[in-house]
Amino acid sequence: MTHSSTSHNTGVLLSTAVVYIVDASGTKHPCRVLLDSGSQANFIARSYAKRLQLRANPSNIKIIGINGTTSSASEVVVIKLHSRLNEFAATIECIITDRITERLPVSSIDRTEIRIPPTIKLADPDFHRRSDIDVLVGAELFWQLICVGQLRASHAHPTLQKTHFGWVLAGRFGGETRKTRAREIGAFCASVTESELQNQLARFWQLEESCRPRDSYSSVKRFCEKHFRDNTTRDDQGRVIVTLPIKEDKIRKLGDTRDVALRRFYALEKRLDRDPILKSQYSNFIHEYLSLGHMKWIDSVNDDDGDLPACYLPHHCVLKPSNETTKLRVVFDASCESSTGVSLNDALMVGSTAQQDLFSIILRFRTLAFVFSADIVKMYRQILINPKQTKLQRIFWRDHTGLILRIGELLTVTYGTAAAAHLAIKTLEYLAETYAKQFPVGAEHIMRDFYVDDMLLGADTLEEALKIKSEVVEILSRGAFQLSKWSSNHVAPNR
Repeated sequence: MTHSSTSHNTGVLLSTAVVYIVDASGTKHPCRVLLDSGSQANFIARSYAKRLQLRANPSNIKIIGINGTTSSASEVVVIKLHSRLNEFAATIECIITDRITERLPVSSIDRTEIRIPPTIKLADPDFHRRSDIDVLVGAELFWQLICVGQLRASHAHPTLQKTHFGWVLAGRFGGETRKTRAREIGAFCASVTESELQNQLARFWQLEESCRPRDSYSSVKRFCEKHFRDNTTRDDQGRVIVTLPIKEDKIRKLGDTRDVALRRFYALEKRLDRDPILKSQYSNFIHEYLSLGHMKWIDSVNDDDGDLPACYLPHHCVLKPSNETTKLRVVFDASCESSTGVSLNDALMVGSTAQQDLFSIILRFRTLAFVFSADIVKMYRQILINPKQTKLQRIFWRDHTGLILRIGELLTVTYGTAAAAHLAIKTLEYLAETYAKQFPVGAEHIMRDFYVDDMLLGADTLEEALKIKSEVVEILSRGAFQLSKWSSNHVAPNR
């Protein structure tokens, strides 16, 4: 990574982009990224990783710079990047560092001096304003981002290059080079020297730690735990009814969400009208929501009625052609900002998502003689939301432009809301604890061998494996959860 500064009207631009990163709860957050083809590694600022509550893994990394200068890093984290402009996404491993670089650009730029075609969508719309760099993307991903499309530089204008994140700017701007200019240059080169022995030891200690009770929750997480215990009930069919953990100071600042949700719905509607097949799939998804009782129409709307404001969620679709069961999923955007800049997710507590880590679960799974796996069908949507809070999950929909626009309320835990993972995991624990005396074996494995909605179970004897399966299925069914996609290394557990 190299940068230089001269004055306010000359300098060298580095390629930056604004993307989305998914946090521990599945919520997307904006992130400013520096694209650097000269770095052998990816980096993330420690403050940003902490803010997103990303789980760090121990490592031993030596970072080598210009003139052989070295530093070390002891943690890495895996992140998922999403483009703001299309469906492109990538998962990369980043070295956690206290600081990637200074704010870029080094000095603010007069954007009017750089001619940018109006049809171009920039990867970083505020490239000219000084701002922090949250993530550095190195050569591992850099060349996968490059697309066909380039506007070459002149002596006074940087190059415009098309990428999956949008068009980036890079190169000199503002006229001829001055001999007397002040100059600052930085360079990164990272090589990983993690030993296999250390890697195995780190995993061993992680496994040991995962078997210990976790009591280091923050005050917010402890509050969410108590809030769940005090406010969770059941309906007549046994389905669990949860209450969203709300930040009272933030919910009062939630502004108008109706206008932005309407604008985005009209834009979605135009897109669907151009693609009848996609429109049909989208409509089927919405009507399935209705038929399963996961949503209801609201005929009489009063946004100011009650203690909570109404919140309208924009929505869009994600296509997954490889998915065996659901080719299209509708995603509800709870991070969309209201007129005051506060979103629904800003007003929700994330809570605790503590389960045993996937590595520990898989390690146990691989040591057993008889194993089987499955996942919970529509896990989030089997959990009901307190009826007093469903007005926080309103959407717009109609099947055709000639019909009256209708308002629906989502009645279940919604994927993409900040508290969704917490509520889902706590619901599993709640069911396990409720039926622990009646089904002790099943309860133990629900607490230990689930990773969100995925189950990996087994035993050393066939009889024991079948008993575990029977008790787990019974406990989950009492909470209206069903398991699907069964797989086993023996025919009997599939019965």
